[in-house]
Amino acid sequence: MQKKYKIGYILLIKYKYCPIGWLIRKITHSNWNHVAWILNDKLVLEIRNGGIKITPIKRYNNKFFETKIIKLLKIKDEDIKYILLDEIIKKKIKSYKLPIFFTMLGVLLKIKNLRYTCSSYIASLLSKYGFYFIKDKNPLYITPEDINTSKNVKDVCLCKKEDRYTVYNKIKKVKQEYCFKCKEKLYEKKIK
Repeated sequence: MQKKYKIGYILLIKYKYCPIGWLIRKITHSNWNHVAWILNDKLVLEIRNGGIKITPIKRYNNKFFETKIIKLLKIKDEDIKYILLDEIIKKKIKSYKLPIFFTMLGVLLKIKNLRYTCSSYIASLLSKYGFYFIKDKNPLYITPEDINTSKNVKDVCLCKKEDRYTVYNKIKKVKQEYCFKCKEKLYEKKIK
């Protein structure tokens, strides 16, 4: 599967055959149970097993996972790169060894001073720079579904060449390419 990974895109992940993943989806009312931040076409930054990890993205490209890529709106690419680099270099976040069950229970009960979940980690980092998935919701309580349904994100089209069609606009003198699946304009090019 050919995917378009770009620094700062968010990878939503569904563990298909994992009871803990199922439990997380039920507790958070989400279609997704994990979130990672894409660093490049090979690596993601994520919270997993009690700590921050940089993981190969290929871990999630198999039959055991369903993934979706979204991009952040209303924030510049340069700012996202700065946030990610700053986080990786300074390693501000502490590792916690509290089991995920207790973290999810804390999210449900809205307990303060929780450890970060995968989605609250990303939301908390972005909130320091004025970006919010949901403006009036504490970043510690952000779930993968909040990220997925936020008005401040947009799905990234993963269409293949056979899913595309071209339109020639002779008045504007442009060639435009669209995707049948997502209905997005993929690019526009001036023609002579």
